[in-house]
Formats: sequence, structure tokens, C-alpha cells
Amino acid sequence: MLKYTLIPLLPFAGFLIAGLFGKFLKEKAAWFAIAGVIGAFILSVIAFFDVVGGVHLNENFYSWISIGTSR
Repeated sequence: MLKYTLIPLLPFAGFLIAGLFGKFLKEKAAWFAIAGVIGAFILSVIAFFDVVGGVHLNENFYSWISIGTSR
């Protein structure tokens, strides 16, 4: 389940590192953003083959609105 959560978080982490520390890292800042996108791509390919292989994922990561009672 962690690998599915990391798919959107890796590019965001690369964006944050490049955006916040880009002034100090200079040309190396882009490598963090690129690494985040490449990592997300690799995890997406793994998730694709998981789904093709029959893995079902039904998790509630966040509940925005809750109506009624839950059992």
C-alpha cells in the first residue's frame, strides 16, 4: 500500500525540494524533481502490473465528508 501512496508524493517531494532549496542547490535542484518523476513512473508501472495480475486495492485514505453512522 505504501508504494501506491508514494506515486503522487514523490513528484511533490521533488517539487518541494527544487522549489525551496533550488537557490542553494543551483543546477542540482532539477535532479530531485526528475528523480521524483522517474520514481513515480517506476511505481506506476509496478502498480499497473499488480492490477493486471489481479491485485485489488480498496482503501480509504481520507474521508472528506461523512454522512450517517458507520458500522
